[in-house]
Amino acid sequence: QPQPELDGELKKDPEKDIDTTKPVKPVKDVVPDLSPTTQLAHDYENALQEAGFGRYQWTLFAALGLGLAADGVEIFVVGFVLPSAERDLCLSDQRKGWLGGIIFLGMMIGAIIWGSVSDKLGRKMTLLIALGTNAFFALISSFSTGYAFFMVCRLFSG
Repeated sequence: QPQPELDGELKKDPEKDIDTTKPVKPVKDVVPDLSPTTQLAHDYENALQEAGFGRYQWTLFAALGLGLAADGVEIFVVGFVLPSAERDLCLSDQRKGWLGGIIFLGMMIGAIIWGSVSDKLGRKMTLLIALGTNAFFALISSFSTGYAFFMVCRLFSG
């Protein structure tokens, strides 16, 4: 059969019957029709797979998991404290609402402050200081006897 002409005359290797006029394109590991975002995701996954998951990652995972658990306890502890606080501190409905919401206000303010601090000190040091501050004010709040002091401790604990 006659071959169609492509950019001039075809040259064939008589032994292998291969077209030698065009260079062979290397095969890539990725699909060429992917969007840049999808390509970036594939590159990220490949980098993670090459780096592996060792003792350092497990230690970091455990430390951050404990920090996240401590943060979760701060939110749920109000549900356990509220009945006792209502009786001991003679709380009105408005004060009970503030007691439940002050931790979230503290978290919002803390995120802004600690985010700025982490730009200067680094994430590791900021995380350690933030967790230490949280632990300190959570401990102090457990010994408070007045509503105002308890609210200040809960704000800084957030």
